[in-house]
Amino acid sequence: MGNYSFSDAALADLDEICASLSAINPDVAIRFFEKVRDKCR
Repeated sequence: MGNYSFSDAALADLDEICASLSAINPDVAIRFFEKVRDKCR
């Protein structure tokens, strides 16, 4: 398992994206973040 970290700017972008998705469908926001995290492994 590799290590990864997000820059502050990347975290802010992901937070904004997930917040927007959550307003429409919280499950989609969760799946989106999990897919991003899985791709970074």
